[in-house]
Amino acid sequence: MSAKTVTLGQEGALTIADIEAVALGGAKVALAADARTRLAAFREAAEQTLGAALRDDPDRRVYGLNTGFGSNFKDYVSPDDLKQLQRNLIISHCAGVGPLAPAPVVRATMLLRAASLARGHSMVRPVVVETLIDMLNNGVTPAVPRNGSVSASGDLAPLSHVAAVVIGEGRVLGADGEAIVTRDFLKGAKTAFTPIELEMKEGLALNNGCQYANAWGVLATAKMRRLIEAAALNAALGVQVMRGMGRPFRADLHALRAHDGSVTVAQWLFDL
Repeated sequence: MSAKTVTLGQEGALTIADIEAVALGGAKVALAADARTRLAAFREAAEQTLGAALRDDPDRRVYGLNTGFGSNFKDYVSPDDLKQLQRNLIISHCAGVGPLAPAPVVRATMLLRAASLARGHSMVRPVVVETLIDMLNNGVTPAVPRNGSVSASGDLAPLSHVAAVVIGEGRVLGADGEAIVTRDFLKGAKTAFTPIELEMKEGLALNNGCQYANAWGVLATAKMRRLIEAAALNAALGVQVMRGMGRPFRADLHALRAHDGSVTVAQWLFDL
């Protein structure tokens, strides 16, 4: 039986099961054909619009495209330096510290970032999303230090460590969990991916998000669900062995309190 495939860029949100399947390596990832078309069309339209605007006003600043970032938003960047700007943004934010994050967390992060970009509103070329997908499908997992997120303001450092591998920099997790310089990894990898050069806006699109924090949350939620189910089964067995009563778990009693979790778990116990 072939592995499950999770397709990005189509209607419907990713499920926790989808994310966990990719994170643990049991599913492949694909980009929907119409999503690829949307990404390419949006990028082309944005470049044409920006090009026309800059021809009319050569000194016009557009944040993230031809300016610096953060407090440097007023600094103008010439067209010749736009690719270097995106590369510098990623490299400068590879500043995480501490032990490396578990591979499933990093893989979930990559999937969530690719899914967000595949929606087609971030002005990235299709190849950016496809590179993340190639990395996932070929087991290429960036080495991401566990600490360094600013959470709601963005997982800038963790996502930059992921994006660094996208451009052939940074480090990759080896078979034993050790960090290997990406360039060295690519020399010896039988199945890998082709690094890309980022263009206008794409560095900002890769490292400006909260997918690292989300990845931890999603995988913790999946584990918690299984723990709760196991606890319910254990409780039902205990009641059975001690010849206890099932009435305390009746649906009508728990409906009076209307706590969703209580109602659900009580129904599990009653049925078991």
